[in-house]
Amino acid sequence: MRTKLFITSTLLIFFLVNTSYGQSFVFRVLASKGANQVKKGQSGETVPLKTGATLMSGDELIAASGAYIGLMHKTGRTIEVRNPGITKITDLETKLANSKSSVANKYAKFVMNKMSEGEGDLSSNYRKNMKATGAVERATSSASLKVLLPSSVDVLNTEAIIRWEGTEEVLDASYIVSIKNIFDEEIFNAETAKTSLNINFNDENLANERLVILNVQVKDNEDIKSGDYGIKRMSSDD
Repeated sequence: MRTKLFITSTLLIFFLVNTSYGQSFVFRVLASKGANQVKKGQSGETVPLKTGATLMSGDELIAASGAYIGLMHKTGRTIEVRNPGITKITDLETKLANSKSSVANKYAKFVMNKMSEGEGDLSSNYRKNMKATGAVERATSSASLKVLLPSSVDVLNTEAIIRWEGTEEVLDASYIVSIKNIFDEEIFNAETAKTSLNINFNDENLANERLVILNVQVKDNEDIKSGDYGIKRMSSDD
């Protein structure tokens, strides 16, 4: 009986440990002002809090005096931490869940507004903001492809067909459609010989993103590409 109980307990512990290691992130750091830190729940290690870092349920924030921390939940909602001291990520989740009104994704709105202001402001404002979050600035002066979208657009449906105008510079071209998150990390990539692509925003790589940046380029030719187009997922609260 003891042997069976020991085996059962061991298997339960193994399952719980593996489940905790396999979980996805809860928050992502949008901004961190001050000498802030995070204590990782899995390892117990305390490390500096960096913009773009992901936070898990078992982690704890350690905010410095006069600190400001901006976080984006995996659902796209944002929350701020201004009080110094230790804050558990689970407490922030509860606070966000219990809030009566939807918390606007300030960062997403900021980027979308800047992209809507036109190419001039896009270069001077949006790209500065992307660089501030660790993104890499990419030139668009050689863009030859035109995606049939405004520079920023809100999408409510789970699927959308993205279309673009082909180029006469390359005959029988194949195209690469790339989608990145706000930290300039590619999260979706598809190749097509057509000048359109159906995108399912419930795809596992896209489902947790509130704002994504899309561009199209000719395969094996980075000089023939489109500019960046912002797509924001609308929620029922919106």
